[in-house]
Amino acid sequence: GPLLSAESPEAAQPGASPGQDSTHPAPPRPDATSQPSTAEVVRLGAVRLERSAVELFARCELTVEVSGMIRNPYDPQEVDLEAVFRPPKGPPVRVSGFSYQPFRWDRAHNEIQPLGNPTWKIRFTPRQPGQWSYTVRLTTPHGTQTAPAGTVDVQPSTRRGFVEVDRKTGYFRFTSGRPFI
Repeated sequence: GPLLSAESPEAAQPGASPGQDSTHPAPPRPDATSQPSTAEVVRLGAVRLERSAVELFARCELTVEVSGMIRNPYDPQEVDLEAVFRPPKGPPVRVSGFSYQPFRWDRAHNEIQPLGNPTWKIRFTPRQPGQWSYTVRLTTPHGTQTAPAGTVDVQPSTRRGFVEVDRKTGYFRFTSGRPFI
């Protein structure tokens, strides 16, 4: 299968057969017992908060630098990116990260083309105003790395929130309590 790397997203796994996936992993390489090279070790880099202040029920987005070789970014056994958001009151909220590749439509050739290298994102919608803290963790077969903690200021807004079922009436309503019509 394909390898993803900050240096070369098109690199291919040596000896892999076409169509190989995580349910049929490649046989171990002859040097599987040796230490991975520096380029193969996946490392957690900088975490960038899109906006330091967001409105209640708006998207909060983190862009996370991850370097090294990743064969399958969708296999949590190989790479698992997670943020833990801690609200002013209540339990923490865990949010998984994902590999993100922007594309553009090339009308002249009628095809989609990638824009730059893949990045990693974590998206979250806070459900209460106030100062939230967050930590980002990257777990690989070589261990867990944690980025320095950060904060985001969640400001009150007129957004209605999510659609949910009112437990008293059984009707749909927004998180704000307004009826969903």
